[in-house]
Amino acid sequence: MKQVLIGIFLVSASWLSDANEENFVIEDIQVNGLQRVALGAALTHVPFNVGDQISEYYVSQSIKKLYSSGFFANIEAYREGNTIIFKVAERPTISSIEFDGNSDIKDEQLQQSLNDSNIRVGEALDKTILDTVESGLMDFYHSVGKYNAAIKSKVTYLPRNRVKLEFDFDEGDAASIKQINVVGNEIFPDEELLERIESKQNLSWWQFMDNDRYQKQALQGDMETIRDYYLEKGYLKYNLDSTQVSVAPDKESVYITLNVDEGYPYTVTEFELIGDLLGQEDFIKKIIPIQIGDIITVKL
Repeated sequence: MKQVLIGIFLVSASWLSDANEENFVIEDIQVNGLQRVALGAALTHVPFNVGDQISEYYVSQSIKKLYSSGFFANIEAYREGNTIIFKVAERPTISSIEFDGNSDIKDEQLQQSLNDSNIRVGEALDKTILDTVESGLMDFYHSVGKYNAAIKSKVTYLPRNRVKLEFDFDEGDAASIKQINVVGNEIFPDEELLERIESKQNLSWWQFMDNDRYQKQALQGDMETIRDYYLEKGYLKYNLDSTQVSVAPDKESVYITLNVDEGYPYTVTEFELIGDLLGQEDFIKKIIPIQIGDIITVKL
């Protein structure tokens, strides 16, 4: 008599979880449907052996272990007498990987990124990982301001359970900076701060030598530049509270808001000379470029 223990991995097996069900001794284990995966490799992921005494519920749970090997797209389990039969469908093997339309990211960089996700020629393809890979690549394009970029992966099925994997890129152009607002600054006006940074806003055509294209890395450098300027002016407690980058509906421009807390300038109220001054304290104080009331500055 053949008994179906479970159909597909994702189907609940709760109906098999009767704690009082009868145990049986395994006489044989079979794995049907293998093509490229060796029987021994598959059996290493089965958590029991011939001669073990188990319940049918334990067999159903073994599907999770076998599925975690990454070899199979679908697994079913049956019991015929005291023989356990796994019916499997292998995931297709990646035959080739091609990239088209990419210039910001080189093929070698893309392949390394895929390698990190275990997507490489000769490996079984887990299509659920492709969405994660595409999302990671889109994060990169957003970091360089290319919000209109598009990435599409294509899987072409080949004979002998193989696939060709293609990635098509439409990188688009980086969004321009429409406006940069500084909020919270009372001591230094926007113009004084923004003229010191690389990111530029709303440039006219004759200012083609400047760059109004948004890049996350450039903005991070600009935030450090503004911080350094405040420190040089004695605002030692200056802090950038937050940064917002809002993308326009057409994804061709961005609006940047910097929320700052300027703090207040620190001044010298007292200073001491320590050590053996040989009676020259007054002379030394005169030649030291620090006076009471001076603003404390930090040069970086």
